[in-house]
Amino acid sequence: MKAVNWDKDTASYRDRPVKRKQAMITKVIGALARAVLISVAFAIPSLWIPNFSSDSSQLSLAFALFAAAFVFFEYLYDTPSTLEFTTAPPYNRIRYFWFAFMVLFTSGLFRTISFGQDPQGPLSAVATIFGHVLDIPYSPVQLISLMMPTTTSPQVQEAMLMTAGLGYVGSWVVCGIFYLVIRFTNWPKSDTGFNVWKNLPLLDPTSGKDIVFRLVRDARVNISIGIIAPFAIPALIKVVFIYTGTRLFSDPETLVWIMVGWSAVPASLIMRGTAMMRVAGMIAERRQSEETNQVLQLA
Repeated sequence: MKAVNWDKDTASYRDRPVKRKQAMITKVIGALARAVLISVAFAIPSLWIPNFSSDSSQLSLAFALFAAAFVFFEYLYDTPSTLEFTTAPPYNRIRYFWFAFMVLFTSGLFRTISFGQDPQGPLSAVATIFGHVLDIPYSPVQLISLMMPTTTSPQVQEAMLMTAGLGYVGSWVVCGIFYLVIRFTNWPKSDTGFNVWKNLPLLDPTSGKDIVFRLVRDARVNISIGIIAPFAIPALIKVVFIYTGTRLFSDPETLVWIMVGWSAVPASLIMRGTAMMRVAGMIAERRQSEETNQVLQLA
């Protein structure tokens, strides 16, 4: 009979509450850090751009607080409500860094313009090149230019062109980076396995058709909308401003969020579609492996 090490077992039993407490503290710190980061990204335009509208500023700050609370509770608890791939990095990290980068670049650009200065620096030069090269007929960048009213100042038109050029090219670069992550790091598998329910909380695997079929269908829809969105969003904004007037184009903070949404939302949709396609492939591979094992056992 194997001897029992009572001292070791008792010490391990006593350490469990301590380890559980440490894990909870780590989770709270991680959730709080993510909440702070997302709130800072939402608050940057209101805090950085001078002479902004009080209404848009209050709205941005309210969104910042809401986003912070939402992200904090999503990462704090083990049962997410809507946020996807919370335990499958770096999906959300890539999306956040692209969103934060566009907020910083666009806010800095309009801040410079508001002081009557011309944008300087290598990044502004690259954005200018992308904007003018992609300003061709039927391109999304040209649609951004056509979206602007004729009364828009040349400085604002140039800033929108720069942001559109950098945002469109950067969106495809971000999607390419995520594809390389999937291709070379075996994403989203990890040592603890991949939990479909935690990472796709809105997906009900028991309803409708086969889960693989639905994942592939939703992936294709997301990718298609992500590709079409840069063309459709300027047209929708143009229609909105026909009925609401062009007054909002005089608010730089509104222009910042228009361009951030125009560049971040399509990239996020394409990434989501790519991720769902990968999950569908993993489930199909698992099924095929189980069927092969059953056939071998019967043989």
